[in-house]
Amino acid sequence: MQELHRKLRVIYYTQDFVGTLKFEKEVESLKTSITIPNLLLTDIQMLFAKSLYNLSNYERSLPLALAHLNSYEELRNAKGIADARNLIGLIYLAQHHYDAALDEFKKSAAQHKALGDEQRLSANYHNMGLASTSLGRLQYAKSYFIKAKSLAENSGYVTVSAMAENRLAEMYENENNLDTAMLLYNRVLQNKSVMSEWENSFAHTGVARCYYKLKQYDKAKKHAVEGYNVAVKLKTKWDIVRAAKVVAEVNAALGAFEEAFTYQQRYDLYKDSMLSEDKRISLDSMQIAYQRSANLKLTKENSMMDQQLRIGQILLLFLLSLVIFVLVIWYTTRRHANTTSGLNSELKMHSQLITERNALIESQNEKLRDTIVTKDFLIAVLSHDFRSPMSAILNVIQYLEDTTLNAADRKHWFEILRKQTLSTMKVMDNLLLWSETQKHIIRTDPVAVNVSELVSNALEMLEQTLRDKQLNIIHHIDDAAIGYADRNHLQIILSNLISNASKFTEKGGTIEISYQDAEEDLKIHIRDNGVGMSAMKLQQIQSEDTMLQLTEGTEQERGFGIGMQIVTHFLKANNAQLLIESTEGHGSHFTVIIARSFAQQDTLLHTT
Repeated sequence: MQELHRKLRVIYYTQDFVGTLKFEKEVESLKTSITIPNLLLTDIQMLFAKSLYNLSNYERSLPLALAHLNSYEELRNAKGIADARNLIGLIYLAQHHYDAALDEFKKSAAQHKALGDEQRLSANYHNMGLASTSLGRLQYAKSYFIKAKSLAENSGYVTVSAMAENRLAEMYENENNLDTAMLLYNRVLQNKSVMSEWENSFAHTGVARCYYKLKQYDKAKKHAVEGYNVAVKLKTKWDIVRAAKVVAEVNAALGAFEEAFTYQQRYDLYKDSMLSEDKRISLDSMQIAYQRSANLKLTKENSMMDQQLRIGQILLLFLLSLVIFVLVIWYTTRRHANTTSGLNSELKMHSQLITERNALIESQNEKLRDTIVTKDFLIAVLSHDFRSPMSAILNVIQYLEDTTLNAADRKHWFEILRKQTLSTMKVMDNLLLWSETQKHIIRTDPVAVNVSELVSNALEMLEQTLRDKQLNIIHHIDDAAIGYADRNHLQIILSNLISNASKFTEKGGTIEISYQDAEEDLKIHIRDNGVGMSAMKLQQIQSEDTMLQLTEGTEQERGFGIGMQIVTHFLKANNAQLLIESTEGHGSHFTVIIARSFAQQDTLLHTT
């Protein structure tokens, strides 16, 4: 177990959080042989909780962190208790529960102070500063950051020292004390022992913002571009948004409007992505709040059960003292036995009725919770799917108004505007179709259709997307591929499946569409050599009850699963089938099976 712990620490501290979680099953098998709290095992599981936090899976990381806190408390391990409380505070901070986060950081700091661990104490003060900033308590925040900086410098904790200096610089910048802000930002950049590119990106962007306020635009641009490039390398969306905004503003001030427009588009793209993540965090916060409420309820119920047990013990002693008396009045008890039996039957019936009513209430509450979550998620879908293309259209119109262009350039920009408008219409059509599937009002008009022609239409609609990703399309055109289905429904099914294949196929990959003619049905094969799917993901997309979920393609193409839900409902409405074969890392194979005539469609329905 010690060797496993050493290996996991190495993987975790190289920030390979997904790699750390690959050992969960191995650790689960070890737990079966350990019946009491074990420090080494708890330390290993704590790495899993931290990895889940770093992957933004707060719903799983919080229960694990709370469980490990209980284990460390049973083991009376002060270092583990402090570490667990700090992690719980970070999860609450990410979920915008700032007061709860600050309380956990203070408890962790008290433990580290008692242990004399100045490095971990400096990290606690830094986290307390972040929570206080979010609560608007700026004087307290500044005091915490100063303490964090002082302790980190004394103990040689360079990373936390840089983090605290950056946050102090940002506070001075917001107060327009630009000299002090730039001094602190430059200290981070000039300190060669700072190995965190994250902090360097933050400092570059901060210096750029100061130069921009001083109207020294050339210097501002140099630092802003450097901060943006480092943030893109690290894939930290918050820092990308922060830097892209400064680059756009600086270029506009310098008169480089086309470059400013480019960075403004990037800012809008990542800002919209963060807005969607905020919606997801809001939904996760609802789930965590519900879990906390459930835990409190369970604690109260356990307390009541303990009280009932003590009352039961007292009653047992009392009953034993009455044994002699019961023997004396045995004859009287026998006379009333029938009456007692009847009362017991009635009591049992009432108890069963209460149990059934409680089950019904719980079922209704569960449906209500699902309805609320679906409603909130739908709002997030509408916000993202309409805001991003409409923002792009507005930016193009603004650019055309502000810029004098020749005929070729105007044609180029009007083509971009046309494609963005078509993209918006496609989103609207998908949302309307999805809403119809939710109301179960799908109408079908089955006719004989040339499937090869529909596939060609879909490829034409997706031409720009396929070209941007440099995908190799192999379409085995077959005019004999005639099927029997609603033409519009089949067009939407094929378009969504091909779009899905392009979304999860890397640049330069291959998508192949072919047909297999049988006596009673026609099979349409769509194969790709993309990223594939795990068995769990495959099961989710084949389920009609799966809730909408945010997904990203190989080039961060965003989606919420509306397309696959539409495909599922339209297949069912046309008595068609969808077979999916996929291996994670080796691509996917979708097979659509439709009838060749009305009679065969009816036969396919009864064999499905």
